[in-house]
Parts: sequence; structure tokens; C-alpha cells
Amino acid sequence: MEYEDGHLVICYPAVDLRPHAIMTLDPVALHSTREASEPVQVEWCATATNVSGIVRGNLSIPVQRMDISYRLPHEMF
Repeated sequence: MEYEDGHLVICYPAVDLRPHAIMTLDPVALHSTREASEPVQVEWCATATNVSGIVRGNLSIPVQRMDISYRLPHEMF
């Protein structure tokens, strides 16, 4: 994960994928300090190592409020 021009960018390593095959990638948990009641709209893109061009699309990620509590390790104080 990295930030690029104020946007979060998540890159997955290249995989061997045959035409019309389906690959399930590892899930990513996203957390925000902002309250959200609407699904988050994201843009995705994919490319191939053996073909020029980029495929782009949009998807909607549902949001769920979760109360998270955590404790920092003693050494961090």
C-alpha cells in the first residue's frame, strides 16, 4: 500500500492468470477515522505483463461501523 497524489494505492504482485479465469486476491481491511454511511466508491485497474493497455472499472465497498479499542505496547511511551 502507498499514497499517490492523495489517493491510497494497493498493488498486488503479478499472478499467472489464463484468459477468462477468475483469481481471488487477498482481502484488505480498510479503516477510517471519518464516519461513513454510504458505500465507498473506488476505482480499480489491471494490466498484463504480456499485453499493452490497462483495464479500469469502479466498484462500491459497503461500510460498517465498528468500535475498535487498542492498547499501544509499553515500549512506545
